[in-house]
Amino acid sequence: MLRDILTSKTFEFLIRVLWAGICGIIIGIERQRRTKNAGVRTHFMVAMSTALMMVISQYGFLRVALENDMSVDVSRVASIIGGVGILGGGLICMGKQGHASGITTTTGVLMTMAIGMAIGAGMYALGTCSTILVIAGQTILHMNISLVSE
Repeated sequence: MLRDILTSKTFEFLIRVLWAGICGIIIGIERQRRTKNAGVRTHFMVAMSTALMMVISQYGFLRVALENDMSVDVSRVASIIGGVGILGGGLICMGKQGHASGITTTTGVLMTMAIGMAIGAGMYALGTCSTILVIAGQTILHMNISLVSE
């Protein structure tokens, strides 16, 4: 078991999952500081799980396909991940007078899924830069900036 973990490919896969988790933690800290429903643990788990699913999607069925002379559609698991994003709709609540809350949290969880998918696919720079953009966007857009001069 330990020998399997230490193989270069498995170690790279673990790094992908761990890096996605770190990006999820960074986003989760920002959301938790604002006392949102989905915080550090949620974003951590979402990012790690999607990265792991992407690794499985890319490499998990390759041996079976090669042994049986089959083709592999690596996008299938990725499409399932995107479809699960619809579950985030449960984070949206309708309040009095039709005011919806939780939309930013839901889209943040979806973005965390996308970041996990990118890192799981080996696109470290894209996932990391996207994490930075999320934090920058959330920080800037939460400032009380008047967009219309009065």
